[in-house]
Amino acid sequence: MSTSTAPAFWKPGSARPGSSLDRFSESTSLLTSLPPTTTTLPIHSQRLSILHALETHQALIVVGETGCGKTTQIPQFLYTAGWASSPSSSGIIACTQPRRISATTIASRVSAELGTKLGQEVGYTIRFEDNSDTTTKIKYMTDGALFRECVRDPLLTRYSVVMVDEAHERGVWTDLLLGVLAKICRKRAGFRVIVSSATIDALLFRDFFDAEACRATVLRLQGGRKFPVSTAYLREPCEDYVQQTIDTIWNIHLAEPKGDILAFLTGREEIEHALQQLADRQVDLPSSAARMHLLPLHAGLSAAEQVDIFNPAPLATTRKVVVATNIAEASITLDGIVYVVDCGFVKVRTAGSAGVDSLSIVPISRASAIQRAGRAGRTRAGKCFRLYTEKSFAEMRATTPPELHRTDLSGAILMLKSLGIDNLVKFDWVPPAPAPEALAAGLRRLVQLGALDEHARLTEVGGWMGEIPLAPHWARILIASTEPRFSCAREILTILAMLQITHPFFDPQSPQTQLSIRSFAAQQGDMYTLLNVYLAFTTSGQRTAKWCSRHRLNYPALSRALNIRSQLEKFLLRFFTPSTNHIADSSALGSKNAVERITKCLLTGLYPNLATYDDSTMTYR
Repeated sequence: MSTSTAPAFWKPGSARPGSSLDRFSESTSLLTSLPPTTTTLPIHSQRLSILHALETHQALIVVGETGCGKTTQIPQFLYTAGWASSPSSSGIIACTQPRRISATTIASRVSAELGTKLGQEVGYTIRFEDNSDTTTKIKYMTDGALFRECVRDPLLTRYSVVMVDEAHERGVWTDLLLGVLAKICRKRAGFRVIVSSATIDALLFRDFFDAEACRATVLRLQGGRKFPVSTAYLREPCEDYVQQTIDTIWNIHLAEPKGDILAFLTGREEIEHALQQLADRQVDLPSSAARMHLLPLHAGLSAAEQVDIFNPAPLATTRKVVVATNIAEASITLDGIVYVVDCGFVKVRTAGSAGVDSLSIVPISRASAIQRAGRAGRTRAGKCFRLYTEKSFAEMRATTPPELHRTDLSGAILMLKSLGIDNLVKFDWVPPAPAPEALAAGLRRLVQLGALDEHARLTEVGGWMGEIPLAPHWARILIASTEPRFSCAREILTILAMLQITHPFFDPQSPQTQLSIRSFAAQQGDMYTLLNVYLAFTTSGQRTAKWCSRHRLNYPALSRALNIRSQLEKFLLRFFTPSTNHIADSSALGSKNAVERITKCLLTGLYPNLATYDDSTMTYR
């Protein structure tokens, strides 16, 4: 594969070669038309330094506090400086995010700043959703979505610059993507990589790219926090961090001056419980007292709910209170936050002894605690209430371990194999590399699923599995559903689509919703309950929001399931010719052994997870 010729890049302070426009003047006039909150961001004073560093180096490590503007402004700097019109590529500037909600909300913000319609010059791509077109020049996307593009286009020839944001989180797809980007740098002299974060180990990443023969440099940006933040600790550990969070928010509202509150909890159920408790409490406030505008922030929010997060409280006498997961640590910046309540815990994926990933609630790292405190102090002096002792803070891990070191690696290995990377040991892992035992366990699981043969080579089924944007076991089940012995593709498509949405019911713990859940419940288990919900929505419910409201169902989530199901079906239609596929007539419903066929099909991917109950120990093994 030949190395492309480096394009004639724009030089700071001069016209870009081949252009009749003075790009510097053009970009300056554009920036002055942006809202004042945008043009006064700290990063603007270092605009020329960023552009010059990127012109003279293939990899730029950018270190800056959350809120300095790096995520929204750097892609715009590159766009106005001519990087989106590179002669050696289509010139798309990509900025990856670890979460879907970050990619969509930031893309919306940047498109508004540039005065364009979302999906045109500025777009986004997340799993099962692509809001971009042929005119898109700045694209926000999840790191997993860009990694999957590598399978189709190993050199990412459509892109001139890739910015990997929030790299300090060290997610699976972030680390894999960085390894692939290092390879691309060696093949494409004109390609550029920006690694951006708030707490990143800058020297680690600089040395990683330097070791891969990519010229790398580090640029530290001016801080995003302008005012001091004081920190308060508990004298003694608390027994219930959720209740302590609720009480602390309430006390702040009653005793502290005006200012919005951001509180961290670990998941949706905790957040909804806290918000309900606070809503119940403020009913008893006197009419003259200020009210709280209560908002959740988690990955399951609809697009409309996401917009509310960024808007100020509706009344001057109202205090905005956002209760969030760790998504609010760095991915999303909220203006007006004065008080932060840090519960000290986070929910992370971990692999158990059987290689099955589960969500565990664990203490946060010191780096995360510092990040959380830093969400205050942007508009005035702030306060952070840490619901743990100062001794506990000192005993925390310095940073959170990379996800590759604590989760099942079968999905990562399958994607590397799909890229043609057979020697996993020699892959460009961001240090430290995964343990050989973890790689071996992932390989064994893929062999069990039929994705790899006994020599760890990709099989035909494995190739199909690598194309489907699902975890390996779900992808295997989807492919198996077309086999004549199961013939249940319609039901499996529905079940898998429903499993991709966060929750089909509103407020699952409320008594009203529990009644609704029971009306759809199937004794065979949750997957059959989800199947019942979908079938009712698409038949008697006629896919309407009114019907969903009556049954306490989440209309946007079910609409998303419709779209996901349609996309998954297209994969099956592509894999199998019309004469051999069994999709059109592969419905198990109505047959005597419908449940048996569906269950057996599910076991093709889930059988490694089977457990037996031990009466003597009252545990599963």
